[in-house]
Amino acid sequence: MSGRKNLTKLLVFAVLASLLISACVATPPQAAAPAGEQPMGAAEQITLRWANIISASGQEQWQAVVDAFQAKYPNIRVVSESTAGSGAAI
Repeated sequence: MSGRKNLTKLLVFAVLASLLISACVATPPQAAAPAGEQPMGAAEQITLRWANIISASGQEQWQAVVDAFQAKYPNIRVVSESTAGSGAAI
């Protein structure tokens, strides 16, 4: 009889754990766009401000990464800003 109680407890725990885990997964909303139209915001220009403490030479090295990112996502512009007093703004 105790084996059946343990099995019941295990099954209840497994069901509750799976419900909790599935509640934590975010599902993006599915927006239906009319035929021939882009979804809202698809062509919207976005600017990302990247604050850093990178030196001027480090900034040049990261520029290749930023250029590759912007080539893949042309509607996102990355602006790199060095923090004043960090020694990077030379």
